[in-house]
Formats: sequence, C-alpha cells, structure tokens
Amino acid sequence: GLVGSEMCIRDSNRADELIFLVQSIQNQTMDHSLFEMIISDDGSTDHTVSLIKDWRKRFKKKNVNIRILL
Repeated sequence: GLVGSEMCIRDSNRADELIFLVQSIQNQTMDHSLFEMIISDDGSTDHTVSLIKDWRKRFKKKNVNIRILL
C-alpha cells in the first residue's frame, strides 16, 4: 500500500528508548495507515524483540505497519 512516512531504525538492546519512538508516532496527526516502521535488530539480549512483536499486534489494529529484521 501507499506509505507516506517510512522509518528505518537500527537497534540493539534499546527497548527503553524505542518507547519514545512509538509515543511520537501515536502523537502524529497524519493518518497512521501511512506510517511504516522497519526495525533492524542486531541480536538484542534485552526485551526489544518481544516489545516490537507486541507493538506489531497492537498497531495492526491502527493500520500502522511495523516490520522487524532479525
């Protein structure tokens, strides 16, 4: 589908900082279905991957596409 804003984020053990990104997206006035987040995880040992998987489920209902590259 049409994407208005695509964010590519490289991550490793930064789950606590990724929360600010999600909060920022939630505050946007642009149609959420036009956002796509691509998060590349570099072998995190914290709860980053499980957090992103949870976001994918929650944001799917809001039509925000979140992809994770492991």
